[in-house]
Amino acid sequence: MVEKFHIGIHVLYSTKITITGNNASYNKIFWIMEEPEFEIIWEGDGIAVLRSNETLIFNNTLSNNLYGTYIGQSNSTRIDGNKIYDNNQYESTWFGWGISIYESKNVTAINNIISNNTVYGIYGGAASAEGYGSSNVIHNNTISDHEYGVYVGSYDSVARNYVISENSLFSNNGGVYVNNAQNQTIMNNNVSSNTCGICLVGSTNNTIINNALFKNAYGITFGNYANHSRILFNTILNSSALGIQITDNSNNNLVVGNNITLNNKGITLTNNCYNNTIFHNNFIGNTEHVYTDMNNTWDNGYPSGGNYWSNYTSADIKWGADQNETGSDGIGDTKHIINENNTDCYPLMAPINLFDVGVWEETTQYANVISNSTVSNFQINTTEKIISFNVTGETGVGFCRVIIPKIIADTLWLGNYAVLVNGVPVEFRNWTDTENVYLYFTYSHSEKEVVIIPEFSSIAFMPLLVLLTMLTLILKKLNRKHQ
Repeated sequence: MVEKFHIGIHVLYSTKITITGNNASYNKIFWIMEEPEFEIIWEGDGIAVLRSNETLIFNNTLSNNLYGTYIGQSNSTRIDGNKIYDNNQYESTWFGWGISIYESKNVTAINNIISNNTVYGIYGGAASAEGYGSSNVIHNNTISDHEYGVYVGSYDSVARNYVISENSLFSNNGGVYVNNAQNQTIMNNNVSSNTCGICLVGSTNNTIINNALFKNAYGITFGNYANHSRILFNTILNSSALGIQITDNSNNNLVVGNNITLNNKGITLTNNCYNNTIFHNNFIGNTEHVYTDMNNTWDNGYPSGGNYWSNYTSADIKWGADQNETGSDGIGDTKHIINENNTDCYPLMAPINLFDVGVWEETTQYANVISNSTVSNFQINTTEKIISFNVTGETGVGFCRVIIPKIIADTLWLGNYAVLVNGVPVEFRNWTDTENVYLYFTYSHSEKEVVIIPEFSSIAFMPLLVLLTMLTLILKKLNRKHQ
């Protein structure tokens, strides 16, 4: 055990050092400064790595220091599988960090258990003029009981290109807090029981995608010029205050594909927040779906559509941009009025289900199924050029409004396709815009398999091919008899 030093383990001006299996704890000291005024200064790191590259910090226990691990101006460091807890100073509420990353790039913090370090679980500092402090990865850590679980950024310089993914963040004041940062990706995290799950302040061009946020007071918050960012495909459930909050001059953000369910308020937009676009979200069972005194956009036009609202009760017997053509399309015939300045012109008639259909031309694509059935087992088979899924319902007529990226429809089917329900072709309506293909069809409820295939697919052609082959053989035999 390494204990009661200024720094337990110190790496300086070194390359390819491995630090593993150590217990570096109780390393903190104080010294007294008398001028210009009396002050007690505390210092102490379990492990400090300065101006060193390619260091591995693996499977160590770091506790009861002032700072668990400090990485300064050191690139390509890996902090993996450590237990980092109770690093703090009891005389002050503003000392105590689990991992601190300062002016360093290509640092990976992965598989660590980080708890009760008072202020920061992981602190990711901003970039210097030379680009240090960027392109760091925070992945698959368990982080709890801090003022900030993960804090990225600084008030006086910009942090860039962090990836914060697949972490479990709970019982912090701020789960993920991004301040004055650009191009951060926050994805696939489980964020629960924090005051604010994910917070962006003064930050631009960030992406919050595929996170699960449960039982936070505030699920996702944007403030103080948090602009040009994306909130995509998250589940935001049981927020005691607000599911999504966009406030204080936060403009030009995109909110798409989220499940916003059973929150006190689903989404709020206040205090000079304009040009935000919100569509293809499910607003289900919130005490109040929307609170806003600003004017923003609540649909993506026709045929793309708007949001699903669990309190929307209009019928769907018309289709078209003006909803004046006879026949259904999965979009409500009347607008959903939010308030006098905000309207969803094309409300969806059922919840929207989202499915990852892989990377096409270097971009991850998603297909959507809007249906009053339960949708399951969604699959895409690029070899056989098939998309298939199951639909289940109790009684009555089921419908699906399927949205498929145009790049996939063009690649698989060259723009020509058929829809089979339990192997039987069904009639469907279809629309196309620059990004997607839209299909609408109905069926009788029970459990059914839906398959979308090329219009002249090998599956449909196979019985005919077998028949032609048999006829050819019969004709050959007949010809032999007559020769």
